[in-house]
Amino acid sequence: MIACSRVRCTNTTYKVASTLKDGSCTQTNITYMAKDIWPDQIPAEYLISSPNHYEVTRVYADSSLNKKNRMYIAMAILCATYGYIISLGGTLGSFVTHTSLVNMTKNLGMKIASACNISIPNFESLQYVSVHLNYSDFISVINNL
Repeated sequence: MIACSRVRCTNTTYKVASTLKDGSCTQTNITYMAKDIWPDQIPAEYLISSPNHYEVTRVYADSSLNKKNRMYIAMAILCATYGYIISLGGTLGSFVTHTSLVNMTKNLGMKIASACNISIPNFESLQYVSVHLNYSDFISVINNL
């Protein structure tokens, strides 16, 4: 797998934008990560609460790539995921990320609506972040890539 991003909303199953080395895509159905697995760690107002609020999980770029290429691909995946959620009618996207990557989100021009720290065994410095999504900001995000 080169890169992937998985998205879920209250009224849909997971929508997967997963690019395998052969160019194919995959789909999956599993629970919401934040709402169903860590509800005790995230304030209720941050959890998915409407059909326009999407959760993004498992953003991945191949670890065999050098750091510069891997970061660029991760940013490109975030941009593509942002556009995909907007195309589905989404206005809010939420995801778990390392605190240092929150700056990447800001640098791309994504408007953070809320953020809170969470604690997961074997993972350090994580935040659950929600981002406002709209077409004009999407264009800025693409230009900042």
